Amino acid sequence: MNVRDLERELTQIRKRREAIRGRQRAAETTPLPDTAEEFLSERCYWRHIETKQPIAAVSPIGADYIENRTAFRWDESGRRVAGADIIGKPRRVYMTSTILGLIFYCLLRFPGLRALTVLQVGRDDVLKPVVDEVRFMVSMLPEEWVSGDGQWLGNTVKLPGGSSWGAVSGGSSEAIADKVGRSGAIDIAHFSETSFIPHPEALYGAVSKALPPGGGWMISESTLPSDPDQWHAAELVATLKQPGRFLRGFFWPWYANPDKRIPRGSPFFEAMHAPDFDVTADERAREQELGLDDEQVAYRRKEYLTGNAQARRTARRENPECIDDAFSLGDAQWLDEGAMLQCEAMVRNGEIYDHIGKFRYWAWGRRASGVVVGIDSAGMGADSKCAVFIDVESGDQLGQVHGQG
Repeated sequence: MNVRDLERELTQIRKRREAIRGRQRAAETTPLPDTAEEFLSERCYWRHIETKQPIAAVSPIGADYIENRTAFRWDESGRRVAGADIIGKPRRVYMTSTILGLIFYCLLRFPGLRALTVLQVGRDDVLKPVVDEVRFMVSMLPEEWVSGDGQWLGNTVKLPGGSSWGAVSGGSSEAIADKVGRSGAIDIAHFSETSFIPHPEALYGAVSKALPPGGGWMISESTLPSDPDQWHAAELVATLKQPGRFLRGFFWPWYANPDKRIPRGSPFFEAMHAPDFDVTADERAREQELGLDDEQVAYRRKEYLTGNAQARRTARRENPECIDDAFSLGDAQWLDEGAMLQCEAMVRNGEIYDHIGKFRYWAWGRRASGVVVGIDSAGMGADSKCAVFIDVESGDQLGQVHGQG
């Protein structure tokens, strides 16, 4: 190496050292907040869902979760403590942004962590908006924390300390769900809207094995499904009774969010409180029992007492007052339970049984006058699809096709 090359190399070294010192000086001027609460309320800016203006705030429901969470905790020595929380939330209470804010606070506080957020589907209308909002939030952080707006590669961002966050789909099939998270170790697993992930059990099995047993954090947060046997609903109910796969369960009724109200003097407020608006004595008693103010009463009446039967069921599922609200079909069941029991009692299997492939049939020694076919598509579970063939007049079962048969 000649003298000129040596001088050039020394100049590059001096520049690199000066850049490092500059980042260190900048970091000293913008310290990371001491607590997650401070980070979320002072540094973690999201676009407001309606105004699109940057806002850094924690909702009362979010504050309650932060105070009582088991995930995102560490001891006095700074060692991470394992935690797992499952959350049943009303619609639009900013819980997803609260969880993402906690994730990024921990990524900055503990260099080298890997976080994974699993969304219900991989479509751009779900995955892309979430990633875009995270990009915005990261871009609002102090530049020295994230090296500009972070090092993005697709749906993954890497931070200067070696931590990373990525968003993936929960998978449209059980085989795909079973592979999520298996490409490497994960420190933080976040399931968003788990009630609508097609194969949550397979997903949980795959991701839980990628978490370190002594200090991993898992969070499943979702509005409630209408089916009480759906994985998220069943796990939430079980956890509220006692710890199991999750250490703590959380549920908040819609009125815990102070934003869910219709302002006094607005047209809808006047309509919901009009003398001729039809409200039963039971509904009025419920409003008093909950201690709702007039603006909350207007919101409840518009959500619960207007629209068709399907709209009212959806409102109770998305903004429940208790967990059972989400699972209740109310008075609008389209199948009468008594009629179903009567039909079940009428159906008889034939004495002669055989099958052709997956088609099972019963021989009765006579021709059916007419056949009715009942089909259960089983959602996305192709192996559980089935069809049953019934004689219209006698109720005799003539045959069935089952995906697993």
